[in-house]
Amino acid sequence: MVYVTGGQLKESPPWSLERLVSLFWGIIAFFIMFFKTLVGVDDKSRNGRSGGPGGGPGGGPKRIGRVTTIDDCSMPGGG
Repeated sequence: MVYVTGGQLKESPPWSLERLVSLFWGIIAFFIMFFKTLVGVDDKSRNGRSGGPGGGPGGGPKRIGRVTTIDDCSMPGGG
């Protein structure tokens, strides 16, 4: 990405304290998200509902539609 400073084009912005701090917090956020997904920590309850008051219509189980089989496939075989 091109960066313009003082009327001159540069390939990247200069290193600054703000850029280093942003890089640091980006790395921290990456590790937090990595370990949350690794362990399976989720803000919602186990059944997928938030448990809060209210809610919209259709709170029951969701239909998945028609289940297809290998016989329904219209693509030709081969390689």
